[in-house]
Amino acid sequence: MLWRVWAFVASAPLGWLGVLTWPRPIDVTMLAAGIIAAGALGVGLASLAGRLGDHSPDRAAHVARGASAGLVAAPLAVAAAVKLGPPAWVWLAVAVALLIASLWQASRTQGPGPRPAASALGAALALLAGAAVAVLIAIVHGLLPTAPTDDASIRDASWDIDSRVPLQALPACEPRVADHGVLTERGAAPRLAPDGETLWFEARSEDGRFQVYRKRPGEPPDCWTCDEPGNNRRPAPHPFGSSVLFDSDRFATWSRPNDTEVMVSRVRGDDKRRHPARRLTRRPGPDDHAFYDPSGTGFVWSSGESGRYEVLRAAVQSGHGGLVLSPPVRLASAGVSWLVPLAWARDARTFVVARGHP
Repeated sequence: MLWRVWAFVASAPLGWLGVLTWPRPIDVTMLAAGIIAAGALGVGLASLAGRLGDHSPDRAAHVARGASAGLVAAPLAVAAAVKLGPPAWVWLAVAVALLIASLWQASRTQGPGPRPAASALGAALALLAGAAVAVLIAIVHGLLPTAPTDDASIRDASWDIDSRVPLQALPACEPRVADHGVLTERGAAPRLAPDGETLWFEARSEDGRFQVYRKRPGEPPDCWTCDEPGNNRRPAPHPFGSSVLFDSDRFATWSRPNDTEVMVSRVRGDDKRRHPARRLTRRPGPDDHAFYDPSGTGFVWSSGESGRYEVLRAAVQSGHGGLVLSPPVRLASAGVSWLVPLAWARDARTFVVARGHP
């Protein structure tokens, strides 16, 4: 009887992994149902292995050790939850295949059964093996070639941006520092507004969350997003001062803990009234480090869906009472390497990215 209980417990992570394959939002009830179903599946497979296997007085102990392979699903579920590597159904298929192979091997094993200490060691090794498999599959998935970039789309986007940015005369002399001073005692990710005096930056608020702040000349910093949920970071003002972009983790869940989205908030001069920010991106995984292109008609950002990082560009237009985002165009990709845009040249013909590790 104990080996059936262990088969149920060891197969429970398969339920978490199976629920992650569901395209709709996941709740606690769905998770509990998935765990129970996976445990029942594990008990059924273990019972089948015990019945179809060669006769051995320690058959139950061998089958219990084979059922420990279900623990491989735990690290694979973590990888699927953070959108690392291939889709969740691939991780599920790998975990189920490993469990079936382990139980089949256990049904064919002869000789004395493992002692409790050896069984506990086997369970620990199953977790380590699952972590190793997750890392290996994620690396291989990241190294696989991606679909070729649509050069025509990039060319059209480049012409659209370039046609909206006026040419500027070259500076007559090298810039020199005229003065310097401290604008604020705390903060990070600063960006100046088009007026050259208003500063946008992120800093921790009194409740410990990261928030977007605006610092105007002669005024104390004003928290722009303190009334909104989540951590709100990396503000990027519009080239003409009409709005500000930032990224937020307010939509992250236990099943998608690294999910961040690009938000936009309206800015109207001296108006300090807070208008709720609107969500611009909806891709799973991290979407952050956004800023407008010089034309102000679109923006670029870093997307890390399925563990693959790329820099995307999309145009923003008003329509149907809200904001409409055009299909994104991939401007650069780096596979599993971290990739974020940093700045765009004022002539709209060059932008800089950072690649490697945060």
